Amino acid sequence: MAKMELGVSTLLWYDEDDLLVHLPLLGSEGVHRIELRRLPEHLDYADEDSIARLSTALQDHGVAVWSLHVPDKFIIEMSGPNEEVRKAAVAEAKKIAVALTKVGGKILVTQASQSWPRFAGISACQ
Repeated sequence: MAKMELGVSTLLWYDEDDLLVHLPLLGSEGVHRIELRRLPEHLDYADEDSIARLSTALQDHGVAVWSLHVPDKFIIEMSGPNEEVRKAAVAEAKKIAVALTKVGGKILVTQASQSWPRFAGISACQ
């Protein structure tokens, strides 16, 4: 039988900004893969120091980033009708992808927002 690894999404700590305090417990309990879900709180992708701090803490505790979920704001904007907003959101997603690789991540998770125009009231998308 193939061995299955347990992973967890950092959405578990949605209301907490400091992810680093949870890494020791994850590593000690055998949870060695995570999906980053809260940006910039759990990873400030525009801050090299934040990226370095997370990378070091991950290595120290035997935890690895497997995937990162693009923030819903950018997913909605990438699917919206405004070309300028779409392009800006794609540019941000590319920056996020670069940061993901810097912390050792392998998969950038996103999806198309099929519920447009349900989100049409969001000012950034108009």
